[in-house]
Amino acid sequence: MKTIKFVGPGVLLLSLMFIFASCEKDEQADGMNKDVYTMLKDGPASIPLLAGQYIPVGNMIVTDVSGMVTVEYSLDANGWRLEGTHLDAKASWVDIPQTKKGNPKVGHFQYKETFDPYVQSYAITLDEIWSGCFDIAAHAEVVYDPLLAFEDALPDAATLIVNHPGPMSYFRSEIHDGGALNGLDYVGWCIDVGHLITPGIPYGVTIYSSYEDVSGIDRIDNPENLDKVNWVINQGFVGQASTECGIFSIGDVQRVIWELIEETPHDIGNMCRINEILDAADLNGGGFIPGCGDLVAVIVVPDNIYTQVTIIEVEFDAWVDEYEGSCETAWAEGTDFPGKNWAMHFEYCIPE
Repeated sequence: MKTIKFVGPGVLLLSLMFIFASCEKDEQADGMNKDVYTMLKDGPASIPLLAGQYIPVGNMIVTDVSGMVTVEYSLDANGWRLEGTHLDAKASWVDIPQTKKGNPKVGHFQYKETFDPYVQSYAITLDEIWSGCFDIAAHAEVVYDPLLAFEDALPDAATLIVNHPGPMSYFRSEIHDGGALNGLDYVGWCIDVGHLITPGIPYGVTIYSSYEDVSGIDRIDNPENLDKVNWVINQGFVGQASTECGIFSIGDVQRVIWELIEETPHDIGNMCRINEILDAADLNGGGFIPGCGDLVAVIVVPDNIYTQVTIIEVEFDAWVDEYEGSCETAWAEGTDFPGKNWAMHFEYCIPE
């Protein structure tokens, strides 16, 4: 879970939530009681973060302790990232910049920024004439990143059992204690010739997407080539005919993966076929991004540092949702502005 916190003595530190929505105003949101978001004396206020006006994606927790107001935006891991933000806070929502028809003019909001995909904060000085209550309009531009969603959906840890050889791969890999990865035998490959792994033995492992930063794993020599490895596993070379050198074998594909990742690959496979795949990977695999129907190499790192690192092939579609490529507008849940779009504002009151 990625969390953004805002704290300040005598000031309200705010951020933005990540909520996508349609362009049309939803009538069900009209008349929403903004006081439901007023700070309670007996505990923190919790404000839902909604996608598409209905899909909960997290919560914003507002607390006030000894005059220090804290607004914490907690976004559930779901693949969204921030592109930019606009925020305004006034004694009354009518003072927030708006068109004559009552649609907020986010370009005129007091605070605006483009920033890190996950973190942004603003310090807002409270004027005494606000009498402890004021309205906040928090807007963001968000983009759905399916590779981030895939990474977020993977379990952190699992148990791995390999069997050698697999029916169409170097390993047949079983995953246990790994949440949604359980229950399948996966096509598996070695990316680490410097260590051994024993078939049939359960190993505690840490799970990584091959599209996250794995440069700190010292048993992976050339992580910059993992995009090409992903391209290779999506071509289904095993059993296909090469241009002039016979049929691609399991050993050919395994040697290609070692050539891309390892400094000193083992000598297996047919070099004519291996070079044919490597040439194709150099031509087509750089910057490869999986799409619908594709596979993703998931890196399985044994907790024992003397044990071999492997990869398994996981279906991309099963782990991401329908928002791929979405660029959306986001608002904090609250009361609608009077205009036709669905933009919202909410009230916050510091307890006496």
